Amino acid sequence: MDPLALPLVDCHAHLYPPNFESDEIDAIVLQAERDQVSAIVVVPEFPDDIQTVQMLAKKNAVIHAAVGLHPVQKGPLPTLTETPIAPHQPRSIQLSEFAFLEALDFSALSRVVCIGECGLDYSPHILNTLLPIASVEQQKEVQAAVFQKHIDLAKSQSLPLNIHSRSAGHYAVDMVIQNNVAASSLLHAFDGKPSHALQACSHGAFFSVAPIVVRSPHLQKLVKELPLTNLVLETDAPALGPEKGVPNHPSNLALAACEIAKIKGIPVAQVAQITTENAHRLFRMEK
Repeated sequence: MDPLALPLVDCHAHLYPPNFESDEIDAIVLQAERDQVSAIVVVPEFPDDIQTVQMLAKKNAVIHAAVGLHPVQKGPLPTLTETPIAPHQPRSIQLSEFAFLEALDFSALSRVVCIGECGLDYSPHILNTLLPIASVEQQKEVQAAVFQKHIDLAKSQSLPLNIHSRSAGHYAVDMVIQNNVAASSLLHAFDGKPSHALQACSHGAFFSVAPIVVRSPHLQKLVKELPLTNLVLETDAPALGPEKGVPNHPSNLALAACEIAKIKGIPVAQVAQITTENAHRLFRMEK
């Protein structure tokens, strides 16, 4: 049997406009299925994305939905009528924006397997956006408060977390451990230290590996040090692809599996089997 004929799970992707044109998404999903991708967790970033993801999940059985708000939102602050923030300019999320999720009726949603994309983004270019309206420390505190609300929501809905932690790896690790949700947490595109990742792994957390691993020394080091039992696959499509500047697709998932196998010196079939089992267990998907 071809080892890549084993089913793979894309644990984090953004298959919706404007990342992809509406009329190309069906073709991307169909090709992914042909390339043995058995499930794709499509993760929203902004409020409008949540309904779009729901429509996709209802339309295609391979797509599973997430519900959450990215720590980086865009446009004017919801609490101020006049701000210097342009309509599409990125900025830190505000606490009042979480009210959108609090108002959702989860019983009316389809195929929701996790809460996310949520978490922390302490990138300087994001934290500098709201100066002097809010200091860097104030923005970090608000992001942490919104992340805490996502964690509480995940607990109340008995769902795992799909976590963004750019330039904030150890802060995110600390929060999931302190809240006893590490074992139901996926830290995607983790850019923190392997030591912090290993600490999270010791509490049962998962880390996703995207096709960018073929050209990312940091991710290669992370893969080398983390147990396979704590790894899953992702694409973060259209980002984190094997080629810089080329949109990433779920069909590239096998490249990540092959690179993990190369780094760890194990059969790619083993990587495919274990990462898929990990994803099924985390998201409680039927095999």
